Amino acid sequence: MMWLGIVLFWGIMCIVTTITFFMKPKDEQKEEGMTWAEDWYKNIFFYGAYELADEIAKRSKTFKTDPNPCWYPIFIFWWAFSIKYFVPWALFSLMMWNFKADLDFDEFGRSYGSYHPAWQVIGFIYPLIGLIVFIVPIFVVTTPEECYKDTKITFDEEEH
Repeated sequence: MMWLGIVLFWGIMCIVTTITFFMKPKDEQKEEGMTWAEDWYKNIFFYGAYELADEIAKRSKTFKTDPNPCWYPIFIFWWAFSIKYFVPWALFSLMMWNFKADLDFDEFGRSYGSYHPAWQVIGFIYPLIGLIVFIVPIFVVTTPEECYKDTKITFDEEEH
């Protein structure tokens, strides 16, 4: 029955992706010099991941000697698809399968691997302490942060 979630997720993703593909943007919304399919590919299907994959590919030594390498579109698709669609789905699926296993009760009425309730409480408290230690400094600010609005960030050169 675990396979049903896999089929449903990717089936829904294919349907939604197809729908977004046929929703043509208005001419003033798309970038100049791009067809609507290219605009959809970069700005909808791989929004956010495309730019990052592009920056990663441009750091390659072969990209500096050949401005249009044959592996570039393959890498962009593989990396952007992996980061945007596959990795989140795989992590979520693994977490939910483990969560389901944790909720199954044994013959003593205990779940979570049949650990003693004291270990289960400790297993809850330690991550909670880590979360508190992470979140409290976000809201308790003692000095104002400097503003970097005018700083221009470039990814063309590596810092040493």
